[in-house]
Amino acid sequence: MIRVRKVLLPLIFASLLLCSLVSSEAEAALTESTLTDERTIYIDSYFVILHVRANELCEVNFAFEVLEGGPVDVIVIEEGPYHGYRIGANVTSMPGSVMNFTCGQGIITVLSAGAEYYVVVDNTDRVMGGASPTDQVDVAYSVSYVNATLIEQEAPWALVLIGATVLVFLVFVAILFRFRRRDEGAGLPPKIGLGMKYCPQCNQIVQTYVHTCPRCGKEW
Repeated sequence: MIRVRKVLLPLIFASLLLCSLVSSEAEAALTESTLTDERTIYIDSYFVILHVRANELCEVNFAFEVLEGGPVDVIVIEEGPYHGYRIGANVTSMPGSVMNFTCGQGIITVLSAGAEYYVVVDNTDRVMGGASPTDQVDVAYSVSYVNATLIEQEAPWALVLIGATVLVFLVFVAILFRFRRRDEGAGLPPKIGLGMKYCPQCNQIVQTYVHTCPRCGKEW
């Protein structure tokens, strides 16, 4: 059992480390691009439509329209305030954000090189001076960036695939270990009570005072 633990524990640790690396943010190679999509954002929730690391002379543009529902906030947040915002803290948006509208557009320029920025469609009450959420909203948006590096989350199926692979491997090892233990114990004689012993040649159970095996004739 100790041997199996020595093998399994490093494998489990390595698997967890690999999953954390895959789920961590991955940087895309493009320095400019345009993203267009539609999202349903439920009340008291938000959606990040862009996460970039700024280069020199970075520029971010966005436009949005609420297809169904009330006004929302489309805000730009720096990395530090964003981490507080995501766990429920109030936040002040950067200049260029659009708040309490059902449609609009904004442009953010001269961002600090090396800093990370989030463009968020907000349907919460955490934005100072922003819209008050009333219901879920359907939002169409377009966002583009120039001279920035896109940072995006890996697709969830990658984590599922890695987790399933690790699970199958651990189950295989456990089954292999179980069969090995069973095979090792297959040749052992059954347990006996007091006053009994085994024949040293055929493992026949006999009483301790017997000196000749009734099965094989071995004498001792």
